[in-house]
Amino acid sequence: DDHTEPVVDVWGISDLSLFKEFDRFMAKRNSDKPFFAIIQTAANHRPFTIPDEGSGFESISLPEKTVNKWGYRSNEQLNAVRLLDFNIGKFMEMAKAGGYFEDTLFVLYGDHNNRITSTPHMAPFHEKVKLDLDGLHVPFIMYSPRYLEPQKLEGAYSLVDVMPTVAGLLGIPYVNTTMGRDMFLPAPEGERAVYVESKVGKPGHHAIGMITENFAVRMHDDYSDPTLHKLFSPTPEQDVKLIYPEKYHQLRELLIAYYETSLFQFYHNRQRDAQQREKATKTLQ
Repeated sequence: DDHTEPVVDVWGISDLSLFKEFDRFMAKRNSDKPFFAIIQTAANHRPFTIPDEGSGFESISLPEKTVNKWGYRSNEQLNAVRLLDFNIGKFMEMAKAGGYFEDTLFVLYGDHNNRITSTPHMAPFHEKVKLDLDGLHVPFIMYSPRYLEPQKLEGAYSLVDVMPTVAGLLGIPYVNTTMGRDMFLPAPEGERAVYVESKVGKPGHHAIGMITENFAVRMHDDYSDPTLHKLFSPTPEQDVKLIYPEKYHQLRELLIAYYETSLFQFYHNRQRDAQQREKATKTLQ
């Protein structure tokens, strides 16, 4: 009920309408203080609605084999993704016209990958390798032409790294009680590694893993059946821990340390939050 734009499908208003709503919010702001906002788009989700909004967007139609080759289920899905890209461009135009483009750091990312079709173009992250990595590879772009020079970060990074990285770029002091790290700071383990997990595993357990740019170690959450995989080899599904024993032991120890620390944080962070709430309550009283 907060929106004035029309509802177009199960997701609510269109992405372009959502950007318009945000732009109107910016026009009404009477503060020049920095702020943080999240805009969650949905156009690239089923049912892949292409609303008639008079925005100038034009759908295309490609052969089914071409569409499937690059991981799309249909032309409808392809055009929905194209529409998302188009509307982000429209949003940038709004930001420029509204006067907040130059002083904004835009962070664009996906919270998951495309799991409804085959992804053979994303080796070794596609489903045929049987490492259950195809849903983990997501886009991540930081855009602020006034403050950031174009560059590509090489290595393994995770979405849990987003907030520490943004805070670091903005120069904001923060207490980090998460497992995320600033992407621009060196990794103490040398080659940067990130934690992953999936539901693929033996009954009653799930798989956990640690991934670097070139290697992945995997095991069940009871530390059984550990394997090491060289991701960009001709056979990434092969267990190579006997060929690279030092890399295997390094990543295995790192994985266990990460997993145990994460379990510990369920209790440590809760206790810390409770103490902070109690302190804040006493202050108010």
